[in-house]
Amino acid sequence: MIITALIIACALMTGGCWGRTEVDELALVMAIGLDEGENNTVYVTFQIAVPRAVASGGAEGGGPSAGGGSTGASLITTMRGRSILGLVDVANTYVDRRLSFVHSKLLIVGEGLARRGLAPYVSELVRFHEIRRTMFLVVAKGTAREFLTENKPVLEQNPAKNLELLTLAGRKAGLIPTSQINRFLVEMQSLAEEPLVILAGINKEQQPGEQQSEGEEKMEGSDGDSTSRLQIPLDTSDINYIAGESPSVGGNPVELLGAAVFRGDKMVGEITGEEVRYALYIRGTFKQGITVVRDPDMDNRFIAADLRLARPTQVRVVKDGDSFKIKVNVTLEGGLVGSQVDRDYTNPKTFETIEKQLAREIERGCEDIIKRAQTEFSSDIFAFGNKARHLAMTWQEWEDQKWKDKFPDADANVTVRVELRRTGLLFGSPHPSDD
Repeated sequence: MIITALIIACALMTGGCWGRTEVDELALVMAIGLDEGENNTVYVTFQIAVPRAVASGGAEGGGPSAGGGSTGASLITTMRGRSILGLVDVANTYVDRRLSFVHSKLLIVGEGLARRGLAPYVSELVRFHEIRRTMFLVVAKGTAREFLTENKPVLEQNPAKNLELLTLAGRKAGLIPTSQINRFLVEMQSLAEEPLVILAGINKEQQPGEQQSEGEEKMEGSDGDSTSRLQIPLDTSDINYIAGESPSVGGNPVELLGAAVFRGDKMVGEITGEEVRYALYIRGTFKQGITVVRDPDMDNRFIAADLRLARPTQVRVVKDGDSFKIKVNVTLEGGLVGSQVDRDYTNPKTFETIEKQLAREIERGCEDIIKRAQTEFSSDIFAFGNKARHLAMTWQEWEDQKWKDKFPDADANVTVRVELRRTGLLFGSPHPSDD
């Protein structure tokens, strides 16, 4: 009887939500921005969701309120200090609610800070219990604050959903790498690979009347007025651009395109969206995307194919004396989705010709990005080192091999095979009627 009474008393005393925090007492931080400051300090920017504005649709276009007003779907505030988390209490002195990071989606770092080194700041954040290691990691050309303030979503009012969809859309197209805090930590400390991080930029609308440079094309307005022309730069490929430089006008100026290349925790360069796709082919993490190549017979006509990996990329690393040889086999499959050429696609030989053209272009692109990683960055962004670890019997032997020093001199050979299985919705091309 006494024991029963004690159990009931303990249950009554220990029950309840004594440590609860109501949702309407929290300020949910959606994104964290870090920028390089003077005298070894850091500028910290918080993008905080404004619940009332999100529920009612927010400001025009869903844009943020950088001045601290309540008209936008989010509030953006920036502080400068020596510690990221030390500034959280400072923000709580003027933000109505207590800052909470449990729903943070994005950590964006300015290019200057990324080149200085991210290890101290990422280490500080991941030690904090509210920070999720699944947060997307992004490097911004310019500053992180500018990226957050210039982000003006059109289709999505919720700032958290907008940041998530921006990242997932580019990843699905194979134009940005998979980039999360946990992955960055693993690759930064690894002896066998280096980090590849999403690159962000702001595509500022070109003003009419600027001098047209070589490779640029003018787009006239419907009224034919030359003063309304917009200049859109054209490259040799539709996706061979980095963030902020894509051939587009209008819409949200913020772009996620290409990647920042790291060596350890320091950024050493950047690659375009097309080069990211080649790197993903090699790493075996490519999902799906449309590849456009010139027609084998007509140089001014193009063919588009929707491709994906048919099987995991095969990578073999062998040791030849003091050097290494790398052999990569990439097999892609998909279907024809666009053609500007009059061809009979029911003919197997026609398909074979296009498959070879696609394979040649992709093979050349893969070899070029490997060479660039070796000569310009000295960074194994393809994780070839993970395939070379079997050459060492012990951990000490693996360390003594110094893979990062040997990678720039390794001999790499790439073989690509493409298999087209579908012709799209047409077997042949439409013909105009005779005059």
